[in-house]
Amino acid sequence: MGFNYDHHMLLSTSSIDEDSGTLVYLTQDLNYLEDLLNLFNDTQLIAKSECDEFSVHYSPSARYAYIKSSATGKRIFLALKRLQSLNAVKDEPREYHPTLAALRKLSDQHDISHHIAMADNTTEAIAQLTNRLNVFIRQFRAEITTGPHKLKLRKYQKAAKKNLKGTLQYINSLSAQYARLLVVRVDLTYLKDAKAMITADLARQHRQRFFKNLQAHRLFRACVGYIWKLEYGRYKGFHYHLLVFYDGALVRQDVTLARLLGEYWRDVITDGAGNYYNCNAYKERYRIPGIGMLHHTDTVKRGGLNIAINYLCKVDTYARLALPNGARTFGRGEFCPPTAVRRGRPRSP
Repeated sequence: MGFNYDHHMLLSTSSIDEDSGTLVYLTQDLNYLEDLLNLFNDTQLIAKSECDEFSVHYSPSARYAYIKSSATGKRIFLALKRLQSLNAVKDEPREYHPTLAALRKLSDQHDISHHIAMADNTTEAIAQLTNRLNVFIRQFRAEITTGPHKLKLRKYQKAAKKNLKGTLQYINSLSAQYARLLVVRVDLTYLKDAKAMITADLARQHRQRFFKNLQAHRLFRACVGYIWKLEYGRYKGFHYHLLVFYDGALVRQDVTLARLLGEYWRDVITDGAGNYYNCNAYKERYRIPGIGMLHHTDTVKRGGLNIAINYLCKVDTYARLALPNGARTFGRGEFCPPTAVRRGRPRSP
């Protein structure tokens, strides 16, 4: 079953209209993630080529010249524009994919954006710029084939792979223990006027208080597990994606539970500074909804849940949050090992 990254990226970068409660698509945050994805694809194309992508072409009078680009060269110019757009906002708490970081570092070293912006089209200036671009790309290709770079790649990808593998195993264990799981998804956010004051540390405190308080709360009485993911958007600020798993033999009202969890976050945990989006109330937005009542034999809905889990892990593929002191951005609740006694009807072999 395919992973529809674009669709989940669109839903993830949405927010809530504070007057109507409806979903609003945040073009700025979506464009940022799309730029990252496209920039990464550009780097893969650049890496596959082995020739110089730029050459000098002279006017008939030889008084001026221009740069002629190959097809890959044109993608390089697009990549540099995207890179410039990403660099426009400073001090974002992100660690870029090592290949993107290498492109960014070399672009800065060669001062590429400055030289491209120069209006000088004399033959000497264009020849120098063409040579600079070709040298820049040669060095980039050489950099990403080195042993140290490959080691950075393995380390960078390790966390996302570990999270995905561990989380899928976690869900398998819950499904093995409970014949029916009620899956609730709610996005925990902050109001527009409050988000500028929400630091990563404050968001962490809110999350810890949320789970600590709910351990003794009726909302978690039938809870058997949960998954949380902290994300950051330029417009949306810090926010959590939360999946909560309930024993489906004990509870059924997933839309109500999602609403109550969101209200508890908004009114109690953040003292009115928070907001939430009840994903269960809008299951039709998902092509394959993996939320609501999930029977252990329902492979289609289980596939939808796996898609959501894939997104939560893969959204860090190109740039991930890098919080102070290595603070966590992903976690899950502990689950109890399967017991000999299970609720519900005996399962078919």
